[in-house]
Amino acid sequence: MTSETPAETQPSTPAVCALLSNGAVPGEAFAQAANALGASIIPPPPTDGSPAPSPVTEAADVAETGFVSRRALVTAPAASATAVTRSTPGETWKWLWKDTLGRVVPFVIAAGVYARWSGLGWSGIGVRRSTLRELGRDLAWGVALGLPLAGLAAAFRAWVAPRYRLPTASDQALQTVFYLGINAPAEELFWRGFVQTMIINGVGRLSRRIRRSRRAAMPAAAPAAEDAGDQPPQPALAPQPGVAEAALGWALTTAIFGAYHRLGGWSWRSIAGVTAAGGIFGAVYLIPRKRRTIIPASVIHGLATAAFLSWGDATLHLLSRRQRR
Repeated sequence: MTSETPAETQPSTPAVCALLSNGAVPGEAFAQAANALGASIIPPPPTDGSPAPSPVTEAADVAETGFVSRRALVTAPAASATAVTRSTPGETWKWLWKDTLGRVVPFVIAAGVYARWSGLGWSGIGVRRSTLRELGRDLAWGVALGLPLAGLAAAFRAWVAPRYRLPTASDQALQTVFYLGINAPAEELFWRGFVQTMIINGVGRLSRRIRRSRRAAMPAAAPAAEDAGDQPPQPALAPQPGVAEAALGWALTTAIFGAYHRLGGWSWRSIAGVTAAGGIFGAVYLIPRKRRTIIPASVIHGLATAAFLSWGDATLHLLSRRQRR
């Protein structure tokens, strides 16, 4: 972005002179001429640096799909039969670095602050040391669940947003690295490691407080047996949230995760899909009670997101070519 005004967007001298002849002061004349010219040639501003579609195409996008991606990858003009609109690494980089600094980095910082403040440490939010065998098992589990979900995500993309821009090979590689290696681990660290853990623990504390208040309101229990005092006191164990608390925390986190995408202008159909996917990510993280790690959920998340926002473009292009034959 520069502060210079392109020559073709400057008001013409005749237009300014015509306004001056009607009695407008010089500043007002120049501003009115500039506004009139801008309204006629400048399309709506693009999202996150992607090329702006024409007003007719943009209206068709909204009418057909109701979908506006946070990264503007699925609101681009539809490819014609003779020419395919391509996205390049330069265009992707315009939104990628902003998204990384403005969203991904704060997610990681917030999760780290919670890990330290809560006393859980990084292992308490899913970042733990793993042996090669454990790492291989986590990756295999993520791929085994992520590949089918990626296929569903690509098909869902074709339903909710059939318009596309075909990335170049280098742009496809850049987007894939971002979705798999940067975006997915950061989001899983934040949403599952931090938010879901915090909500589940909070629900557990609230549930225990309610149970204590109920016991306090009950009549005093009968005297214990005489030999009860001879037994040594049992060490107090840190209470763990039960299945009900974990299920409620999972449901709340999944709902918040889906609603969060509305901030990026996603349609409600798309939010329904991403909410269902978020439920899978959260469940995969919760299933191992003894050794929880964000690796499987991150792999599944990355594959699904890449299929929906990046690989889906290539899928739609192949489908359109098959239909034209």
